[in-house]
Amino acid sequence: MNLGPMEIYDGDTILYRGCFATEKRKYVAACADGSSMAFENKKDYNSWAKANPMPHEMWEDHQVEPVENAIHIVKQIIDGCHSAIGGLEQRFLLSGKNNFRYKIATIKPYKGNRDPAHKPVHLQEVREWAIKYLGAEVIDGKEADDGVGILATNAARGVCIISNDKDLSQLPGRHFNFVTKEAFDVTKRQAGLYFFQQLISGDATDNIPGIEGIGYAGAIKILAGCSGVREAETRVLQEYRRRYGVPEGDRRFLETGRLVKIHTSSEEINNLWYPKYVEISA
Repeated sequence: MNLGPMEIYDGDTILYRGCFATEKRKYVAACADGSSMAFENKKDYNSWAKANPMPHEMWEDHQVEPVENAIHIVKQIIDGCHSAIGGLEQRFLLSGKNNFRYKIATIKPYKGNRDPAHKPVHLQEVREWAIKYLGAEVIDGKEADDGVGILATNAARGVCIISNDKDLSQLPGRHFNFVTKEAFDVTKRQAGLYFFQQLISGDATDNIPGIEGIGYAGAIKILAGCSGVREAETRVLQEYRRRYGVPEGDRRFLETGRLVKIHTSSEEINNLWYPKYVEISA
């Protein structure tokens, strides 16, 4: 009997989206002649200021809707996913404290490019609501991504991973992007190669450099025609050595792999990722 897939939600991405949707920011430039200009984002303001070097003052107008609106948007996202997937069980994962990645990042501080003050205003309240009313599970020591990976890998029946985070393409199986409403499948081979793409390109969102100067397109080019993960591992290590030499390239290769790898078992917190097919001197 087909019981339907388990819906596994990357709760962080859904809560952030719901909370940010209730915040509106405008950047207002008040000119010396009494006129003013309003911009939807800082980039547009900067472009205007560069093209119009006149005396002016700029301030940010930040408006926030009630927390109930954020909760309503989160509910809408979840209901839409459930209608599309039709799973009989829902699991919600949230990142907790003491993420091990902060301790092992030496090349650049993990998530060091983020302003800790720039979080959604209602995030904590909506997290508390999700824990109380959705039964959301908080993953301490790791991230929600790792919780999703562990649960999806070890589930007794079929699952569907729900997120808009491309990092989760490291996990084979059924996926649903709650923003684009796209359902897609990731094969085991695709998942393995995607990990190595990330090992090359890093993750700018989390301040993981990878091989600096090589982005996603460059990573795909390096791995083009790979027969599988064995060859991919060899190519990536060679590229790190070409850029940074030995042993520095080996050290960076190992650290970056450990930072971008999504865990698929609880034991990985104590036994971090290590290459299977190449010898390193890190």
